[in-house]
Amino acid sequence: MVDKATYITAPPPKLWTEIRGPWEETPDDSEYVIQQVAADRSNPENIYVVVKYVKVSPSFGGFKREIKGEDVFKLSAGRWEKINKELPFLGINVIAVAPEGPTVVYVGGDRRGVYKYASGSWEALNGPKPGRWVFKYFAPVLSIAVDPMDPNTVYVGVKESDGFWKKKGGEDWKKIKDGEMAYVL
Repeated sequence: MVDKATYITAPPPKLWTEIRGPWEETPDDSEYVIQQVAADRSNPENIYVVVKYVKVSPSFGGFKREIKGEDVFKLSAGRWEKINKELPFLGINVIAVAPEGPTVVYVGGDRRGVYKYASGSWEALNGPKPGRWVFKYFAPVLSIAVDPMDPNTVYVGVKESDGFWKKKGGEDWKKIKDGEMAYVL
């Protein structure tokens, strides 16, 4: 069996450091996969890790990967904390941390849209009711960018024809028209 390890690097002297976390104790007979890692620019000691637990089994013509669960962990002051207790299963694809101010984290996945983590709790950003999805049903969120000047403005890229969307504070999601995204990026 191959020993798995995860490494991160920090600002100068930019040495790689091995990190170990609670995800290494996998449920059942699953294996863990580090899906995403994000750092908090305003506090580099805060690191967020999205972990998926998968079970690989033989299948006709190859192997089958079944996702058994997922977790979001936060490393702060040398201690790991699981922060997704009230978050539904999303099939998380991406995590983004707002670059300035108090820590605001966004996640998006294959299911149930985009969620915002602030002040220790999660908020669904999917519409007027939690779990209501404003984009196509089960349209995977593949990218998230946070406005560097306003951590309450978030941009998401959605698979297929749903394209890019923007949400500012309590406003509804707005589809970004062709040409507008160049300004954002």
